[in-house]
Amino acid sequence: MDESKSKMIPCRYLFSNGTEYEIFLDTQCYICKRFRNWHCKTVWAMEKARWEGEKAFPFDDLEEDSRTGWKYCKRFTEEPIFRQKRKKHPLNDQTKMEVCESDGN
Repeated sequence: MDESKSKMIPCRYLFSNGTEYEIFLDTQCYICKRFRNWHCKTVWAMEKARWEGEKAFPFDDLEEDSRTGWKYCKRFTEEPIFRQKRKKHPLNDQTKMEVCESDGN
């Protein structure tokens, strides 16, 4: 095995400081297509962990580089997310408006 190559391992530790967390946000979250208006479960879990501690940290959603310790999100994508539009369908027992033809009187 070549020791010069790093491999990804499961995340085991929190961010060591706020700067490391900010770098993660800049290099992962802010360019990820899943991240829209802070609607990402991984980011919310990391924010929650800032106040509640290690028990709230999303270890399962992150992985680490074995040599550098930098964290990477498993859910990261640069591919556009396809969101299917909702189909309009009538509800059961929905009241319907009918247009009545006037007889001219």
